[in-house]
Amino acid sequence: MNIEDKLKKARIKMFRKDIGLMLFGACAYKFDWRVHEMSPNVEGYIVFDNENLYESLDGIIHINEYYATKDDYTHDNLIALIIHETLHILQKHGSRKGTRDPKLWNLATDHVVDRDLKSLGLEPYQNRFNIISDLNIAQPNCTAEQAYEWIYQNFPRFTITDNGDGSFTITDDRTGQEFTVNPNPDDNSGMSDVEKEKMKTKIDQFVSEARALNQTLNEKDKARGTGPSKIQQYLDELLKVEIDWSTLLEKAIKTNTILKPNERSWRKLNPYFRPHNITLPGMGMVEEKENVGTLILLIDTSGSISNDELKKFAYVLNKSLSYFNKVKLLTHDSIIHQKETFEQDDFTKFYDFIKNIGFKGRGGTSHQDCFEHIENEIWKDRDERDLLSMVISLTDGYSDIEHLYKNYNWIKNNTPLIFVCTSNWTFNDPAYEKIDTIKIK
Repeated sequence: MNIEDKLKKARIKMFRKDIGLMLFGACAYKFDWRVHEMSPNVEGYIVFDNENLYESLDGIIHINEYYATKDDYTHDNLIALIIHETLHILQKHGSRKGTRDPKLWNLATDHVVDRDLKSLGLEPYQNRFNIISDLNIAQPNCTAEQAYEWIYQNFPRFTITDNGDGSFTITDDRTGQEFTVNPNPDDNSGMSDVEKEKMKTKIDQFVSEARALNQTLNEKDKARGTGPSKIQQYLDELLKVEIDWSTLLEKAIKTNTILKPNERSWRKLNPYFRPHNITLPGMGMVEEKENVGTLILLIDTSGSISNDELKKFAYVLNKSLSYFNKVKLLTHDSIIHQKETFEQDDFTKFYDFIKNIGFKGRGGTSHQDCFEHIENEIWKDRDERDLLSMVISLTDGYSDIEHLYKNYNWIKNNTPLIFVCTSNWTFNDPAYEKIDTIKIK
């Protein structure tokens, strides 16, 4: 099969309704497909047109002639390549890189994308998936950020070779696996601030249009009476609209702030006597301060928590000082390392703690020491128990929570408990209604 036939078959297959790849087909349609010579280390890649970032989303899908002309290189391999690159864009891997090492970040994002491609049954050339076997066993559902942390912590086992063409070969010396990684298609490295902002706008628009198209395809499936395919379910999860985690947390805190009748007020007249032409003051509603008394904040400082995630945890601590009369902070990995108490609005002490002390830990993870501390030092002390409003645990979920929570009276008695989680882990037990999981993105 010649190159043109492979390109034609790939385009047609990506628009077939029964395959479930129409969204990817529509995304790929925005680009000009070009086959040309390039380094054998690169099968292909996508770039946005930097010269026309204001005018168009159109860019170029570069396809390596070296591979496309091979007899065993099929149109399905080409589809896998294009979807691989498109997933990098839809997940905004370029902008999520931050200050991370670009080579390790590209390996981490490739791992996540190829893991998903494999689960969806897509076929890269010669089944060459950039999936790190040990990472996949340790964290099968990890995010790109978690994959990066695992790679970073295990970095001594990896050897990086610069191929001189923009790509890198990374060898896992423990398993012998080799991975060739290239920059993400939305990587903004080397751009000016103005170009970065234009690129961000284009990527946001690209993702928004993909989300709108996905919704349309969903509605058509429902109209036909067909259920979502595995690929459609994956896209629904990938493109769902996320509410900012800090907004969810604030809402959860306010939900547990109870309004109770306070002193009588002429601002709110008593409704029961008004039909009798009698005007009397009604009861005003105020926040019952006993219900926003003490927050216990558990911060997971284990080795799987990144520095960026610790900064977000510090943000939660900072915001909590405005809601509660007192915040009791416990930092922990497998044991409690720090116990600090902050009075309401005591931001000076907070800034001093963050600047001069910081979070301590970085070992393994367990919640047992923290849960027992709450049980023995708070719940069994009647005065402390009466002031306890809520417990918030900031964690990645890689802990022993499921094996612990039924052992403690403070949880059995429905003390509001919220997990603010950096991973896909979710607390799930219908018997415990006041335990929520909020995901940090």
